[in-house]
Amino acid sequence: MLNIENFKNARWQDIYAFFVAGSPPLMVKLLIINTIFLVILIIKKSRGGNRNYQTSYTVQALLIAANCLIMFQSQLLPQGQFLDKLNQSRELTHEIYKRFTG
Repeated sequence: MLNIENFKNARWQDIYAFFVAGSPPLMVKLLIINTIFLVILIIKKSRGGNRNYQTSYTVQALLIAANCLIMFQSQLLPQGQFLDKLNQSRELTHEIYKRFTG
């Protein structure tokens, strides 16, 4: 049963540390992906038409999967964080381009 004592005794500092870890912080990544899905939902609803529940269930499932991937990417991806690898490859590509263009 939910008890107010359980809420008071929660390890809030550990939860806070989990969500502010990383560069950019995990909370920022989650906020960005959720904002993108919210914009997609607003655009879909503004177009009107008949309601297709299958599409909304698919979008919600994708949102949950994207949030889980962001939260647990270091455990799910064996080669480290995907976004860090992407940034490193982007920087390398930029350096190669600068060398060729002078």
